[in-house]
Amino acid sequence: MSGEHSPKHQDSSNEDLIGSVPDVVVHGDIFQTGIQWDAETFDPSASANPAPQMSAPCSAVGYLRTVVRQSEGGFRWEGVDLLPYKEDGTIFKSVTRQTLFDGGHDLPVQFRYFEVGQDGHSTLERHEHAHVVMVIRGGGHVLVGEEITEIGLHDIVQIPPMTWHQFRANRGEELGFLCIVAKERDRPQRPGPAEVETLSENAAVGAFIRV
Repeated sequence: MSGEHSPKHQDSSNEDLIGSVPDVVVHGDIFQTGIQWDAETFDPSASANPAPQMSAPCSAVGYLRTVVRQSEGGFRWEGVDLLPYKEDGTIFKSVTRQTLFDGGHDLPVQFRYFEVGQDGHSTLERHEHAHVVMVIRGGGHVLVGEEITEIGLHDIVQIPPMTWHQFRANRGEELGFLCIVAKERDRPQRPGPAEVETLSENAAVGAFIRV
């Protein structure tokens, strides 16, 4: 990015040039230019007009801080931390998460990437919010309610509210999927002994779930 910016205008009238230079985005950070174009002093033909002086990155509420987040290969993205699936010690195995988009403007959602390592599994849980998943790496099986389904590349899984669900990477490979969910949401519920017993009345479900 060159750092040189010219105000947009429809004709040569200096009246069209009054105003602020918009904030700009550099490598995912938003900068405020901090310059006012003045119709009395700005000469559109001159090369000596002051270049915008960019401030430190700002964190104004509502900004989309990243316009383009580039892939680094290997299902990693620039500026995105690789984190444990959860931080509260719930039952899962070999799962990581990356938050690719954390909401902004009128899009109050999180867009995340989860990867379940070979023979790993997510937590058996349910919650009041719905979410949608698309598989983009490997495959495995998913439990939704009382249905167990094999899933693979580009398959989409919709999880309705208050529905028990669990993902397993049980095909001898990783299971990686994108997930979109409301940013503001309730905490997941894990099954107690009574719920596990009820789920296990279905023999296939009982053999599948990991608690």
